[in-house]
Amino acid sequence: MNLQSKIISWNIQSTNTNFGSKFDDPQFCAVFDKFPFVCLQEIRQPVKHSGFRSFNKTRRDKKHGGVCIMVQNEIAKGVKLEKSTIEDVVACKLEKNYFGVDNDIFIVNSYIKPANTSSKNSDISGFDTIRELDQFLNVLLSKGDVITCGDFNSRIGHDIDFIKGEKCGYESFIPLPEDYTPQELPTRNSKDKKSNNYKRPFLEMLVNNELHILNGRTLGDSYGDFTCIQTSGASVVDYFIISPNCSKYVCHMTIQPFTCFSDHKPLLLALNFSPSNILVNTKALHETYARAPLRYKITPDSLSSLRDTMMDPLVEECSKSLLETDYPEDLLGTYKLNEDITVHLNKIADKCLQKTKHPKITKKGSINKQPWFTQATREAKISCTRAAQIVSDFPNSDYLRKNFYQVKNTYKSLIDRTKNKYLDKLNTDIESGKILNWKQFKKLKKFKGRVDKFDCHDMDNFQKFFGKLYANAHSTITVENKEEMLQNAEAINNNCQPSPAQSILNGHSALIPLLFGAFLPYSLQLWCYVHWHKVYQRIFESCPCHGNQICQLFL
Repeated sequence: MNLQSKIISWNIQSTNTNFGSKFDDPQFCAVFDKFPFVCLQEIRQPVKHSGFRSFNKTRRDKKHGGVCIMVQNEIAKGVKLEKSTIEDVVACKLEKNYFGVDNDIFIVNSYIKPANTSSKNSDISGFDTIRELDQFLNVLLSKGDVITCGDFNSRIGHDIDFIKGEKCGYESFIPLPEDYTPQELPTRNSKDKKSNNYKRPFLEMLVNNELHILNGRTLGDSYGDFTCIQTSGASVVDYFIISPNCSKYVCHMTIQPFTCFSDHKPLLLALNFSPSNILVNTKALHETYARAPLRYKITPDSLSSLRDTMMDPLVEECSKSLLETDYPEDLLGTYKLNEDITVHLNKIADKCLQKTKHPKITKKGSINKQPWFTQATREAKISCTRAAQIVSDFPNSDYLRKNFYQVKNTYKSLIDRTKNKYLDKLNTDIESGKILNWKQFKKLKKFKGRVDKFDCHDMDNFQKFFGKLYANAHSTITVENKEEMLQNAEAINNNCQPSPAQSILNGHSALIPLLFGAFLPYSLQLWCYVHWHKVYQRIFESCPCHGNQICQLFL
């Protein structure tokens, strides 16, 4: 049995967008969620994603570059971080005993800044990174095999990446030993006919370490499809590169469809590992685990019904059979034992507990549930996705590329306007007292940098005041009195009286005399009324919405 594992490489061009983190978008996460190894470039900020262990390498400014390797938790035990001092290069080691391979395999994820990038962002040029990467790969090859991927920003056209014979162009700068045997590899095809300044150092790095490019000569990408589509044109700058010993593990490599999340296409490499005692999970989380069984409701008669069910001869016989079965002490045996126990418990629950209806699951994809994500933005996102699919099929069309980026920029502008409009309105409603909701206040505070009229100082002091007020160590009230007041407030709420207090709890306003006249009959001491009346009057004079928040939080 061969276990298939897949590595996806993608330049995502930053984790954040105008509408927040890309990782909050289910459509973005669906691109890589089901693969055990995920190599991301230009992350800019450290990445954390549910279900994965992340190895991040970011720059100090966290505004450019950055790379990350994410490994599914199920196989993270057999993966170790390999130390690297190179900017925008991260590597991890796949232990041979854990994955059942001949040698340790090192996955190296790299990002080389474009040749025309200004040196203001970093003191290290792309040529320096390639030279250091050359030396780093040489060290790793002395320890095991290498699979390197990423955005190298190197356009090499149709030039060969190995020493084919005596007159291949490399003999002028690479001395060959007398007993050297020329390599024979399939011809590498590429739709990108051009090259740039990185071509020579990049090819030298491959030849020095006897590494081979998979693009254009592997099943799934026989023609060398474009990996980057921009307004100025399409190019091949993202690669999968392997050492010779890894060739036997390669199943296929494909260029994934173009998306609206990045100018780069994702690259997917499928590997066939030898038999092992582990199972590599290549499915998404919702596909890996079966749907939860029907939920059950416990009633007053459930206990007696459970006793009768457990005394049933059929149930006792099934329990005895379950205990006497000899399960293998491996992963498959554990899965079988877990499945049998689950089936047995479900049968017992079906007899003694009341079933509830299973929640409905719609077949439609998840949508962005942000309050500012309107119908207009949804339609714009759909149009952007469709335009990306069209330009992915015809990357050489100048008209389609230009049209796609016009649609994409329009979508970004619409998102920005819609979000700012929503936050401005939320800020105005909170200041005027129309909205008296602590969750809404926290939401506005999170995006305070995007609201021009946002008073950060007042909001911070407001949050600090109520944080101390709610603390059990507050000097004006003991824990016991606080619990009694909360119980009295709950009694008020349950009895639907008095109406002013209920109005405050529902987010509406109420007159001060009516409100404190309602508080007084339920207060154990007169000082409570006097104290809260002074506090309310003091803060109400500075900001009405803060006074209403005090009453709401006090209830």
